Amino acid sequence: MQQCCRMDIWMPLDALRLPHRCVLCRRRANVDTWCEDCAPQIALASRYCYRCAGERWNGHACWPEDAAVLTTTIACRDSLALRRSLATATRHGVAAVWQQCADVLTQRYLVRDDRLTLVCAVRLTRRTERAQALNPRQLLARTFATDLGLAQGPPMTVTRRRRPLGATVSSAWAGYHVVLVTDLIETGRDLSQAAELVRAHGCTGVDVVAVTRHGDYALGR
Repeated sequence: MQQCCRMDIWMPLDALRLPHRCVLCRRRANVDTWCEDCAPQIALASRYCYRCAGERWNGHACWPEDAAVLTTTIACRDSLALRRSLATATRHGVAAVWQQCADVLTQRYLVRDDRLTLVCAVRLTRRTERAQALNPRQLLARTFATDLGLAQGPPMTVTRRRRPLGATVSSAWAGYHVVLVTDLIETGRDLSQAAELVRAHGCTGVDVVAVTRHGDYALGR
């Protein structure tokens, strides 16, 4: 018991005495995110499809024509360095990485002033959330909504238990333009199902914002 108390005391002191570490190379540096050597490996996304965030010059599998998602906005290009950084930031609770990605998304997302917009995070599974030091999706949604001055709705829970995907929705979202916030888009199946259910409950439209899109998988299938 005494040993645990000493560790609780010394850990904050070490955090004040020692410099921060780069989330990619893990070397000590006076930064909250990436050091000078690793920062060039994190590239912002450019020239991507406004509807699915796929890279235009490589060809991409866009959302189906009947999909409920109207636009997709991402912050960074997918890379091994980015995925390693996000995993480290989530495991060790480095909120600055997610806040920086949210700041990029706020600059790229087109706010529709004539529509009531509600920002909603897509929740992870309970087991995954308990294993993480912080919840990246809820942190992204909170920072994104605060920076743009938008209302933040309850997180959406998407489950898959030997049945078709479902999501908890609220009738209070009727009449709103909903922005679904996630960290990584891969197949987009969960997002597509969530968007369809939100639209079925009276939502006027659905946008998706994410840190990055991984691969060229067919979305929504």
